[in-house]
Amino acid sequence: YAVHTDVGNKAIEAYVNKEKVSLLHQLKTGDIVRIETGDEIIPRCSWINVLKTSKAKYEQKRICRAKEKEINRKLAVAILSTIFDLDTFKIRALIKANNLCETIPKIVDDKNFLKEVVKKIYQTIKKRNILYFKNIKLKEYIFGNIRVLSNKPVSDIRFHYCCHPKVGDKILGLLDKKEVEIHHRFCNNAEKKIDKAVFVEWIRNTQNRYFLVVTLQNKKGELAKFVSFLSKLGIFIHAIT
Repeated sequence: YAVHTDVGNKAIEAYVNKEKVSLLHQLKTGDIVRIETGDEIIPRCSWINVLKTSKAKYEQKRICRAKEKEINRKLAVAILSTIFDLDTFKIRALIKANNLCETIPKIVDDKNFLKEVVKKIYQTIKKRNILYFKNIKLKEYIFGNIRVLSNKPVSDIRFHYCCHPKVGDKILGLLDKKEVEIHHRFCNNAEKKIDKAVFVEWIRNTQNRYFLVVTLQNKKGELAKFVSFLSKLGIFIHAIT
């Protein structure tokens, strides 16, 4: 960012003293740095707190605000599309008909507003199509410290390994049959497949649920020792794969 805003916004690889390093690598006086850039601006919203300069923080916050608006709009349409079993083109038309274009992103973080919007759209559909008799009733599901709101049956949630959302991060839920995949809202993998989405949010709970990847030695008793260790820490094991 000190060299040029575009270098910071489009950086994809870093080399320090001819060795490839992470873009978060800390520099020392005398280091020779080469940055490879791509063609597109890349939001790195989870990095903001570890960036050092005010210019870097300002630029990433600006990019992430714009990106969040874009994602929230896509997610809102996907949630409504899943609820009503209608394609995104029809949902967008219904959003426009109800003068919700500006406020529709709000439904991804406000379950009460989502319920209001669902009622409005349902009434519009019934007026236009007398054959639409589907009963739209949103049911609340609680899994650990995650609340899911859906009119589709949900049996469980799973935190996806690609983005590791932690408690308090902005999240989204993708419906896969009867399970909901929980992703960080800025997850690139999730954004590519936002089609069947449901409303999800964190709830205050004394228990936090995490997806943990562990490597153990391949010998007898190692798993039992590890499970015993977790038990001593008062950790409840939901499932082991």
